[in-house]
Amino acid sequence: MQCSKCSNINVKDADYCSKCGTRLISSGVKPQALKRVLFLIAVLLLAGGFLYYFKGIFLPFEPLVVDHLPGEDKISLDLSEQTDKSAELLSPSVEIKHAPETVSAAPVVPGKIPAHTLPVGDVSIYDPWGNEIAVIASVVVDGSWVALPERACLGGVQWVFRARGSDFRAEIDSGQWRKGDPVGLWHLEKPMDDILRLHPWQAGNVLGWHSLVSGRAEKRLPIKPDWQYGYILHSPVPSHIDEPGVFLQDGRVTGWTFGSWLGGAYLWNRAADRGIEREVTVGDFYSITFAGGREEQFVRALAVDAEIIPAERLQLILDGFRLDAKVDLLDIPESLHPDNMLTEARLLAWELRQGGMANRVVELVREDIFRRIADFDLMKIVAGAQIESRGFASAVNFIENLQDVFLDGGDLSDFQALHVKIYQLWFTQVFSEGDLEKAGEVLSRGRSFFAEDPQLHLDEVELLLARGDWAGAEEMFYSRTYPDKMQKRANRLVDSISRLKGRESKIVLSFSPGSNHIPVTARVNDRVEFAFLVDTGASLVSIPLSLVNDLGLVINKNTPRRTVDTAGGKKEAWLVRLDSLELGGWLVEDVDALVVDIAEERDFGLLGMNFLSRFQMEVDSDEGVLILTPQ
Repeated sequence: MQCSKCSNINVKDADYCSKCGTRLISSGVKPQALKRVLFLIAVLLLAGGFLYYFKGIFLPFEPLVVDHLPGEDKISLDLSEQTDKSAELLSPSVEIKHAPETVSAAPVVPGKIPAHTLPVGDVSIYDPWGNEIAVIASVVVDGSWVALPERACLGGVQWVFRARGSDFRAEIDSGQWRKGDPVGLWHLEKPMDDILRLHPWQAGNVLGWHSLVSGRAEKRLPIKPDWQYGYILHSPVPSHIDEPGVFLQDGRVTGWTFGSWLGGAYLWNRAADRGIEREVTVGDFYSITFAGGREEQFVRALAVDAEIIPAERLQLILDGFRLDAKVDLLDIPESLHPDNMLTEARLLAWELRQGGMANRVVELVREDIFRRIADFDLMKIVAGAQIESRGFASAVNFIENLQDVFLDGGDLSDFQALHVKIYQLWFTQVFSEGDLEKAGEVLSRGRSFFAEDPQLHLDEVELLLARGDWAGAEEMFYSRTYPDKMQKRANRLVDSISRLKGRESKIVLSFSPGSNHIPVTARVNDRVEFAFLVDTGASLVSIPLSLVNDLGLVINKNTPRRTVDTAGGKKEAWLVRLDSLELGGWLVEDVDALVVDIAEERDFGLLGMNFLSRFQMEVDSDEGVLILTPQ
């Protein structure tokens, strides 16, 4: 045999070259062929390993080992085949599906749970007023226990399990749960047959999952716990595992999913030889998680008769906001969420206000509520109720007492807009009533908060004009510019300033536009400021008898008398002479006047024509202006 390295000729059956020691290869197998054979073997080995590692994906229907009742042997059942035995293992209400076949449920005998079934049912949670507030799909383990998510049970005082497919019903009386546990095991007051066992989860064992709602099933799930709380391990699950269900290993329950109540898998992690202790009653759970808190009060408000007086329902809701929350915001049922209860409170407050009960709204929604909730929309309703029932002063006090609540909030600009608007409306009301002194006080207070507000700026111009100070009004007006939306009012005030400017050296007196009475104030005998009405139908000035002593006048039997017509008939009056009568800075001396003793005219006098004829009169009733030009 020739050596491939040194070409030495060796004996026929030699294994190594006698010259260089190189291993000799039989001429029947070429080196290239040998390499191909070795490569093929390596590929086959890799393929086998790949299929074994991913057999859960390519070969999903592995046999499922299920525990029988005590005393029976375990059996191995392949769910990929539809057999009579497979049907026996399923609850009538849980149809476990595997594409492309479906395993059917066994017939149900009323009043009896069939052997070898999943004891599935639903737990109804009832609040203290008998309302069903939650329903949770559950499976009974060890004959008397169901796993329930804490957040589904909040607010419940009566929990009732009802089996599917039978008339079995049992109340839940107690359980193993501690504050903060996301999941608790709860005990039925009467047991079912011990059909399905609870067992701690075993890492590395095949883990199957069965839905308690749709019947879907998974034969192999990757589970990797990420945290533990008490006897419960949590693990993420694939996104399609989104229904209440149970995990099974060797036919025993090792964990649960709770659908929308709780995300992920919750695996039992307590030693199999230790029993489940009952640590709390259902009543204890309610007291710890719900009683005496904001949420309980909200439930009470929603539970009352829908026909109850809105004020009483509003009171219940507001009392809830005065309490501290006991339930985490993420766990609160949607109906009890503070945002939804606030919406209800706003609707009730608006209903009361629209129904003429604004004062009741003010009594119920006090400042302390806004320090708890800082709700601007509710505050607007209450501010309006304050104006309607108690006036603008009460409303601005209410607003200003709460400005610190909204100082740093997102509603600050809206709050300020409401604040200044109330001042604007308040000024308008007082000014229209002719109370210029009060209007000035309102304006001064409003401008202390909003010195740059253009609306209040124009209000001050208008007030100066009403006082006859056209020069001050002109200076105030031209000290700033105004937005386009205010140009109409600004132009009107410019016209008013021009008119008053043209009335210099004249007496310009204002009165309520459209009024038939023109009130003025005159100084008599340089002693007394007294109210008069302009009366062009009276020939003489008249004053009441009560003013005589204050003016230093003397009336006796020698005082001339005149008969005058009054609303009560003819009366006698005394004729006197006033030393002076001053109006709007113009003084008229030696003015005859009648002294009358009439009840209706004790608080004012009349300016008759013997005074008015000294002036040229212009009356603009529409604008409310009397102009007296001395002749």
